[in-house]
This record gives sequence, C-alpha cells and structure tokens, in this order.
Amino acid sequence: MADRSIHVLGLRCRKPLFLFFGFVALLFAFSWFYFFGFAAGRAPIVGRSVLPSSKILSVVESTGGAEMELAGHQDRQHERCDPERARLKVFMYDLPAEFHFGLLGWTPKGDGVWPDIKEEKIPDYPGGLNLQHSIEYWLTLDLLSSRFGDRRGPCIAVRVMDSREADVVFVPFFSSLSYNRHSKVTPPMKESTNKMLQNKLVQFLVSQEEWKRSGGRDHVVMAHHPKQHA
Repeated sequence: MADRSIHVLGLRCRKPLFLFFGFVALLFAFSWFYFFGFAAGRAPIVGRSVLPSSKILSVVESTGGAEMELAGHQDRQHERCDPERARLKVFMYDLPAEFHFGLLGWTPKGDGVWPDIKEEKIPDYPGGLNLQHSIEYWLTLDLLSSRFGDRRGPCIAVRVMDSREADVVFVPFFSSLSYNRHSKVTPPMKESTNKMLQNKLVQFLVSQEEWKRSGGRDHVVMAHHPKQHA
C-alpha cells in the first residue's frame, strides 16, 4: 500500500493542511510585527500616533452623544410654540365625549366636549399592555394644548379652527380603547358598544362638509391594534 504521508522540512506528517495553516499563521504574525515596527532595527510603517487613542475613543463614546442631546434639549426648552411656524396644521372634530375621554369615565360640563386640561385632572389612560395602544390619547392632548400661549418647546403640529386652513383632519376617536374595553356584547344589547360607536362615527363623518370636500382622503383615524377594524 502506498505511503500517503509527505515530507516537509524533514518531518513526516499525515496532515498537510495542518502544516499549511501553521505556515500562514506564522507569516501573518511576522507581517503584523513588521507593519507596526516591532521587528528589530526597523521603523514602523504606520506610527502609533496616527491611530486614535483608546482613552479618547472611550470619552467620545460616553460623553459625546450625551452632550449633544443635552444641548439640543436646552435649546428646545427656551423655544416657545409658534403656531405660525408649525409644520402641520390640523383640524380636529369636536366629537362628543363618548368617542374619547368619556371612554375613560370623564363627564363633560354643560355643552363642552373637552376637559379643561389646564385646570382639571385629565383621566389617566389604562396602564399595562393598554399603553402601547394609547397613541390617539396623546395626539388629542397634544393638539388641545397646541394653542396655549405659555406652551414651551417647538410645536410640530397645531390645531386650527378653520378646516380650510388645515393640511389634515384628525378624528379624535379613542378606537383602540373602545376595541379593547367595549368589544363584548352585553345582553340585552344586540351589538357591542365598540360597534355602536364605530357606526355612529361613520354616520357623523359622511355628513360633515370636510368629508364631502375631500371624500375623506385627508382624514386621519387612528386604529392602533393588529385585529382592529375601524
């Protein structure tokens, strides 16, 4: 039977691949030391002064982002909301309370449909997993406060009272809360409160001049739930 071993540098080895990779590793190590000038009697090709200091890098990583964020935050604190400079003008329907804060137990006073968010306590949104579906709640509060003269910070979107000046029309229906809390049919009712509110909302919208003018193309209805149908 033929001897399959090979002779390399006077050694018998049955694993030629091992010797090959060993030779490559030695060559790589030699070139590394030579490149940085560690070989005796040679100046480094690339000086260490060219490379960034590890200490500098660690300081930049730990403080650079924080300083930029702090500076931006301080600038925004001194800036006031200027409705004329807002990027988006939003017309928001004055829907009855049953479509929004009424779902959180709030009762309107007189003919009002909105809570006085400067004077009275705003109903809290339910906690836990419900918070991930609370976008309608926060957008409504943001628009209600967008016209406050003492509001600090830039305002990206402001509420306008004339729909002809608006870029979009926002429908303040807390649809996620309605779906999550009121989808079950309670006897003797034949349909759920959620379904009833959706039907009433559709009837309201199609009767509005804003809807007729655009066919609803500029209307925004939030429905933040994977199984929700608005």
